Amino acid sequence: MKFMRSFKVLSISSTILITCLLATTAAAEPTAKFQDINGHWAQVNITKAAYKGYVDGYPEGTFKPEAAVSRAEFIKMLVAATNQEILVVNGEWYQSYINASTQSGIHRYDDFTNDINGEISRMEIIRLIVRATNTELQKTTVSLDDKALVYTATKKGLIQGLSGGSLGLDESTTRAQAVSVIERVLKLNDNELLPIDKSAVQMAEIAMTGTNFMTVLNRPAYKTFPIQYSVGDVGLGINQITVIDSDNPNTPFTIRDEGSPNRYIVQYQLSWDLSKLQQDIRVSDYFRISEKEWNDPIQLDGTEIVAYQESGETITHLRMSFTKEQLRAYIDNGGLYYFAGEQKVPLFY
Repeated sequence: MKFMRSFKVLSISSTILITCLLATTAAAEPTAKFQDINGHWAQVNITKAAYKGYVDGYPEGTFKPEAAVSRAEFIKMLVAATNQEILVVNGEWYQSYINASTQSGIHRYDDFTNDINGEISRMEIIRLIVRATNTELQKTTVSLDDKALVYTATKKGLIQGLSGGSLGLDESTTRAQAVSVIERVLKLNDNELLPIDKSAVQMAEIAMTGTNFMTVLNRPAYKTFPIQYSVGDVGLGINQITVIDSDNPNTPFTIRDEGSPNRYIVQYQLSWDLSKLQQDIRVSDYFRISEKEWNDPIQLDGTEIVAYQESGETITHLRMSFTKEQLRAYIDNGGLYYFAGEQKVPLFY
């Protein structure tokens, strides 16, 4: 009987302990404390950020999620969120955070050319967050240019595109966007996978290389565009080559052949300088696409005649449409080539 009484006491004690633990856990869960974020798209991230302590609200109990963030404010958030060592120094309120971010390698003084208290742009944020998730890039001897940083940020899921896949690199950043980006940094540093906006990745790849071959076809381009050629007295520029997947409803590009599934549309943006020749030209005399052989041109749809204009260059567009099986076969069997005059250049590695 003593054993049974002891067992009952132990059971009751265990129940009380578990109840207390559950209550403590529940109390520790982040809860919204700002009156202006209920129903906001970033409510969860704002609540997490405030709970973690790297961002505060305003005295009247608001967060002001759509207010713009300054460069100094964003650096303070990022430094606090990533637990950088902060040494208090005399001077402006933000100086300790600037010093900490510079010491860690996340921030470099040439990241900003404008007022530290001015609104931070998406490009400026990208420079900081890519380094915050890559210890190699935090070394002063290692650097990437802005186009490569943007591509890295989109590939990792650190940033999402805006409307139509636009990257909006010069646009300012709101407080809601800032904490959402920092939450992605923390997740990535904890080895979590982030959702990726493939439209944004395509736009970033095009900005970096002039093509979106890797994103759509998983095959690198042979050249980086734009490239300029002199074909006799004609200046020919191949500015950009994009591949459109007709089965992708979220493509950032317009699909003219709607209702044609299982196809890749390859588009070429060309520029022409006819100032020396001073006459109209036929496009096919200066630019064409073939598969392997010189005398096997592939039909192109688009501008056929370029009219001479006295003022500046003329931009034209050409396009090809393949079934997906056709384009993959071309690539596997030696690829496609373009010709600038008689110069033969492969499209793919």
